[in-house]
Formats: sequence, structure tokens, C-alpha cells
Amino acid sequence: MTSVIKDIKPLSIVEGEGFREFMHIAVPEYIVPCRMTVTRQIYQMAIVERENLKKVLKYIPNVCLTVDFWTFVANNSYLGVTCHFLENWKSRNRILETVEVPESHNSENITNNIKSVIKNWQIGNKACAIVSDNAANMVKAINDIGQDNLIRCTAHSIQLSVNAGLQNDLVKTLTSKLRAIVGHFNRSSSSQHELDKEQERCMEDKSKLIQDCITRWK
Repeated sequence: MTSVIKDIKPLSIVEGEGFREFMHIAVPEYIVPCRMTVTRQIYQMAIVERENLKKVLKYIPNVCLTVDFWTFVANNSYLGVTCHFLENWKSRNRILETVEVPESHNSENITNNIKSVIKNWQIGNKACAIVSDNAANMVKAINDIGQDNLIRCTAHSIQLSVNAGLQNDLVKTLTSKLRAIVGHFNRSSSSQHELDKEQERCMEDKSKLIQDCITRWK
């Protein structure tokens, strides 16, 4: 179960033939539980951990929340709420909830979801700051909570500034040419092979050219 949780493995791993053979060799007397058993055990662990965290937060005077949307590979949309606080002068961060949001991501729905999380964890008077990106719906949602404690994500603010700078005509011309060069090597195995050979000749580590993505830093 620790492997499933810490290594973010699918629950189906316990049903895999290779995993069961490995466990039989490593610990012959151990009986690998079925997927349903592991699911039930993790659920029970989550309940215990949730209650333990509530007890900790009860004595924490102030917390900071970060909220952000992310999309699963199956296109399901989730709102993640993470809590940050100091415990015995040590920085802690815990994911409070990951809420599926199938409805529209308008500010009203976001506000209601954040309020629900705050209420569930009884931290309404402790959230001294809520950090989010600069999306208009998210900014309005947090402002509508009425605590005047929005802090805009520094990384996202820098990203917006960089993107604005990249709109300069001279920069756009240069980046367009660079994307074309990277695209050529990514599409041509023979060109990539020649690039590898040149790197070997220069006694450099082999590296592949990376195509830029405006929404991700690499």
C-alpha cells in the first residue's frame, strides 16, 4: 500500500502477474491483497489522516491556501486546494481536497467550491492568504469570498510578463525561426542522428532540442 501511495501507482498493480511473482519471491508467506481490499484500506487511511490533520489545524492560528485547476487525462476538471502552515516552526503543506468541477468554471462556482472546502476544514477565520493564478474568474472568485486576502501567483505573473515581452516583433521573428529549427530535428530522425554525432565530436553530452510551450517552463 505504501508503494501505491508514495509512488502514485495504480491500484491495479496488485493484480499484475509480475508484481505478484515479485512479492512471492521477496516474501513467500505474504498474501497480496486484491484491488478492492487495497481500495478499502486506503479509504480508511484517508479518513484517519483527515481527522489527524483536522486536530493539527485546530491549534494552528493562521494558514495560507493555494487553489488551482488541473485537468485529468480523461478531460475531467478538478480544483485543488492546498493548505500551508507552520508547525513548531517547520513549514508544512497538505492537500485538503481535490474537488471535481464538471460545471462551468465561472467565479460563482469557484467561490462556492472554495467556501465549501474552508467550511469542511473549519479554517474560515484562519486563512490569512489565498494564492491563485491571474485568471479573471479565479481572481473574482477569491475576492467574492470577502476576506480581501488574494495573493497572485508570482510565477504566473512573471509568465504573463514574459509572454507580453515575447510579442515584440523582433522577438517573434527570432522565436519563429527557432521553433522551425527545433521542429525540423524533432521530425527528422536522420537530422537528429547527425546532431548526436556532432555532439559526440564536440565531446558534449547528447541532448535533444526542446520545443517551447508557452504554458510550461522547462
